[in-house]
Amino acid sequence: YCLLNVGDNNKDGKDEIALVIDYLDYSRVNSCKIYSLCDKKWLELKEFGIHEDAFNYNSEINKHPCFSEIKNYLENNNGKWMYRDYSQQVFDKKEDLGKMKELIINSCHPDVKFSAQQILKGTLLPTDDEITFRILDSLFCKKKEDQAFYFLVANKIQQLSDGALSEYISGIANEFYCNHNSYFLERTKLMSNKDLYQWLEYAAYDIATDTNEGLKDMPKIKLKLKKLVMADPNNRAIIEKYNKYLLKEIEENIKNN
Repeated sequence: YCLLNVGDNNKDGKDEIALVIDYLDYSRVNSCKIYSLCDKKWLELKEFGIHEDAFNYNSEINKHPCFSEIKNYLENNNGKWMYRDYSQQVFDKKEDLGKMKELIINSCHPDVKFSAQQILKGTLLPTDDEITFRILDSLFCKKKEDQAFYFLVANKIQQLSDGALSEYISGIANEFYCNHNSYFLERTKLMSNKDLYQWLEYAAYDIATDTNEGLKDMPKIKLKLKKLVMADPNNRAIIEKYNKYLLKEIEENIKNN
């Protein structure tokens, strides 16, 4: 369908290209892939969904169209490339529905800590890409000083996350609360109430979507959460409080799915 030069978006001295292939299939759902030349090889740095209606044209007027953008999905707005992901169906806010976001592309070999620092500073927006996933995974690194840093970044990411990132963060939140509970309790001292319950809601979503038999799985879930209390009797009251909230959210998620 098209091959577009989107400029040097990631400021690495090379322009990136956007490619949409006209596949021989019955589906009108497609994807736009962003590539850059990395170590003399083309490397895919980003992908987002589009609908092929964006390429509709009047053949009587233009028999050989040349597309300079992907209408409603990848557009140049006063020198800034904006995009919308057709495959993203979940949004945190109603007003975000259908809105285009600034196209942000990471470099070929992004440094995890440097990228994490950029997120904290607000110069890099987290998105559903490999570098953001690696930053979130670093929440469970072994060094105490690094744990403190990556918690701040992970907390920032969950504050900024959109629907595209929610699924991955939910898995991280589940791991954070259920498998690193003492670490989670330690970090709650640095969280606002809003952030604390947002982490619990993400964890609840992941636990609920992982059930095999819906509400019939609740006894097993309750038993798993009860073990957290048994493992840390000194924090019994606070863990039971969080467990109660978590169980309520899990049941609501199961009923709504």
